[in-house]
Amino acid sequence: MASLPTGIMKSLVILISGRGSNMQALLEAGFQADRITVISNNPNATGLEIARKYSAETIVIDHRTFPDRQTFDTALAEKIDACQPKLIALAGFMRILSDRFVQRYQGRLMNIHPSLLPAFPGLGTHARALQEGIRIHGCTVHFVTAQLDHGPIVIQAAIPVLPSDTEETLATRILQQEHRIYPQAVRWFMEDQIRLNENRVEVIDSSVSEIALYSPGLPPILLLWILSFSVFAADIPSRIEISYAVTTDIGQGEIKEVMEIKHVNGTHSYTINSEAQATGVFKIIEPNSIVRHSEGTITKQGLRPARAYEKRGKKASSVAVFNWEKHVITLQHKGQEEQKRLPEGTLDRLSLSYNFMFAPLPKQYVEKHVTDGRDLQLAHYAVSQEMLHTPIGEIDTIVLTRQENKNAKVKRKLWLAPNNHMLPVRIVSVEENGREIEKIVTGINISYKADH
Repeated sequence: MASLPTGIMKSLVILISGRGSNMQALLEAGFQADRITVISNNPNATGLEIARKYSAETIVIDHRTFPDRQTFDTALAEKIDACQPKLIALAGFMRILSDRFVQRYQGRLMNIHPSLLPAFPGLGTHARALQEGIRIHGCTVHFVTAQLDHGPIVIQAAIPVLPSDTEETLATRILQQEHRIYPQAVRWFMEDQIRLNENRVEVIDSSVSEIALYSPGLPPILLLWILSFSVFAADIPSRIEISYAVTTDIGQGEIKEVMEIKHVNGTHSYTINSEAQATGVFKIIEPNSIVRHSEGTITKQGLRPARAYEKRGKKASSVAVFNWEKHVITLQHKGQEEQKRLPEGTLDRLSLSYNFMFAPLPKQYVEKHVTDGRDLQLAHYAVSQEMLHTPIGEIDTIVLTRQENKNAKVKRKLWLAPNNHMLPVRIVSVEENGREIEKIVTGINISYKADH
């Protein structure tokens, strides 16, 4: 294996043969590289011109001018070594590399393949996937080994195969995911967060929390099935991203929520951030966002918030501070501060949605004290089951319906997905101002930390 370069340690070489759309995705990612070089075996590759627009150095080594593959590989290796690359990324490089070449750059040679390896190695992946009638297809970033398309996997993206899919539509949707996960994998390597060690991907930086199977539009029950076979899967995710479509009686919007979980000195801590924005014409009426935040620790009884707040536009935040040692909760709203007794198991509205990821859910009835930073109320929820139709498919859900007095202004109903970590996939609520709000999941991205 070639020794690691001692000069430019942030050099990246990208090998292409054609248009280089994955190359362009890498160039647009903005890596902190001292040098990026694009090498093509095809002098007419359109990707060369694109690379120059991004100020990347370009080199052409026409394979047709060499008598055999070994001679071409030797010339290619000479050009690569002159660049002293930290990583060589194959981006549509249509040449089979010799075993000697692969061995030379073992651990520094990365490729992306349009299937969920080890399924469908080689060419014609989309046609074969449709012919086999599979329901899930995708793409894989992996380290290159002597065996074609069988190297250690870094990251994968999975999408559902739709009844209307053709080779062309499937290829287009998968290419979009290639452009998402390849830059992520390259970034991990360039930032010394992963490496190949004895034929397996090893995490170097313990702060890495994003090694994952990315799954846009894939029903959670299928996502869970795939993750159960992933070498990176763990019982507790390290990062969860959920996007929702929002409908109200006066307009529409979107919500992005991110939950991050860290494990330090035997303790799991969490943070949840949620931001709601109006979309379309409604954004003119409601230009400001609604931001919610919750942070705390995770226990066997569920989430234990330490601080939570809600901020609507330019208004002052409503804040709840939890002092579990003294059993006191401090509520801050409109410049006023109030302290109340803190009942065991109290949650804020945001942590309530995620609490049952970590705590058992009673079969018939849930009782929780819940705060929004303005007040503290005891909420009663009835438990039921329902098949939910969502933009990402049908989901088996457990439904929590808040039991209210007849004159109560606030109403709330929460759908949780038991086949996907009990994540909240739909929420319908009526606020104090009488506004009805519905949010329904449009995408879920779950990441796992390898040391969990």
